[in-house]
Amino acid sequence: KGIHAMARWRPFEDYSPFARILVQYMWEQRPPLLPNQFAHRMGVRKQQVSTWLNTDAIPAPSVLVRLARGMGRPVSELFIAAEYATADDPLFDVEDAWTHILARIQEAPEFLTLAEPQQILVVGVLHAAHMRERNERSASGAENAGDAADALDQHAEDGANGGDEPSERIVNVP
Repeated sequence: KGIHAMARWRPFEDYSPFARILVQYMWEQRPPLLPNQFAHRMGVRKQQVSTWLNTDAIPAPSVLVRLARGMGRPVSELFIAAEYATADDPLFDVEDAWTHILARIQEAPEFLTLAEPQQILVVGVLHAAHMRERNERSASGAENAGDAADALDQHAEDGANGGDEPSERIVNVP
């Protein structure tokens, strides 16, 4: 009574790349989460989590978005681990795209040759544009990436791992 069965964990490297992200997240929590606790926290069935941990199965893109949000991880990280995208050709949600673009700009030789006040100005203008766009999305009720992920779900069901054209909510940034 009141005693919870302990999960049987395999060696970390025995999990699929996608399952490793889930296992790592569960182990990082204090106290560490059991798979059924993870399922409850993420709003998925515990049988789904068991399948993801014990096979090479991966969830539909819309579920990946929900898991990424729940775990506080970039959506692109889960898409890459699930092989819906690659590190060389990642899919980003809007927030990830802004972060990626800003990092690329700050690494560019042209940016690095600017004086510090000019660098601050460039970053400030980009941040202001991002916040304006984010507020517009929020005001229109489009904060959720579900529509694009649903479209990817349909492509996955049709046997493809993504669409030919980028969507409004999940974008491909070279």
